[in-house]
Amino acid sequence: MRVLMLTYEVAGRGGSYIRAFSLARGLASLGHAVTLLAAPRRVGLTIREHTRDGVRVVELADLLPYRLRHGGLSPLELAARLRFVKHVQADVVHAFGHRLTVSATARACQRAGMHVIGDWADLWGLEGIGGLRGWAARNSLGRLDERWERLTYPRYHGLTTINSDLKRRAESFGIPRDHIKVIPVGADPETIRPLPQNEMRKRLGLPLDRPIVMHVGLSTYDAALLGRCFAEVAGQHPEALFVLVGRPMRAVREAMRAAGHADRLIEMGFVPYENMGAYLACGDVMVLPYSDRSVNRGRTPNKVGDYMAAARPVVTNPTGDMRRLVEEAGIGLLAEESPLAMAAAVLTLLRDPALRERLGKQARSAAEQRYSWRSLSERLADFYVASRGWRVQA
Repeated sequence: MRVLMLTYEVAGRGGSYIRAFSLARGLASLGHAVTLLAAPRRVGLTIREHTRDGVRVVELADLLPYRLRHGGLSPLELAARLRFVKHVQADVVHAFGHRLTVSATARACQRAGMHVIGDWADLWGLEGIGGLRGWAARNSLGRLDERWERLTYPRYHGLTTINSDLKRRAESFGIPRDHIKVIPVGADPETIRPLPQNEMRKRLGLPLDRPIVMHVGLSTYDAALLGRCFAEVAGQHPEALFVLVGRPMRAVREAMRAAGHADRLIEMGFVPYENMGAYLACGDVMVLPYSDRSVNRGRTPNKVGDYMAAARPVVTNPTGDMRRLVEEAGIGLLAEESPLAMAAAVLTLLRDPALRERLGKQARSAAEQRYSWRSLSERLADFYVASRGWRVQA
């Protein structure tokens, strides 16, 4: 099968790109020919392409700033994409997201007679990410995103969603239930593997004899809850250290400082994905705050797949599909949405090495089997085939 995937994000960066590339790589390993069209990493007039893990990644020319390129809002890149797809022959076009450079290109492919599937992985409208922006952005791009989401996804032959909440919302737009397939967050058990903890701590300059509670990620939606959880654990476990990998979080830093534990917070900054396994190996317990609100119910963090692949137990909240994942796969502990409850769950794991090991093994097993990107790609390929006879709904 010839598959063209469209992502609006810059090649190699962002959750949408990671999701698209991970599924593309899985499809390629199954023998399908996959081209992934992404925004260019650098401005210029040169078209760049390379092949990675069997996936042909194409970055078209663009002269506009990074924010417009990475946000899928560049009219110059859109023009280049429209020229590019005139010469493409694909059995399936999979459009990841609703932003302009993806949705307009996907519609052009439809008009050319191609079979187009959408992918909805984040709630961008006013109930989701758009509602968290400042007044000006909320009432401009936020409202535009909400309208785009409602208008874009029903136009395709089928739709994949990252979780059941977005599937429910898609059904409310009039998309038939059997035209929607939930393809959840996956794990990359080949890139991220369980590594010797002491060896990795030595490499990264972390102490060998102290428990480490870790959070990895770019989202700061629940940074305040994470910070208060860290502070509670610190107050009850004087030896524990707390490590952040990824985007700096002021709320976490302030919570630890207010509790008098600022010296026990270590911020590692951004890490290349291929090196992530070494950092995850240093942690004893991974914390994923996930408050019960629409912006979280309408997304699923990629980091949970990384935690599973690294065989690390997670403490999180029973929001959306996260409850089912933790309960069915046995990858960690669920806690009420409060710093005290989450801290109690973290302390339970810190004090019970056998429980940590058991949950970690179950997490790794889930990463290798049901939640591996290859396994999810098999389901996706079946969905492509099943959708071939469906008509556009709107």
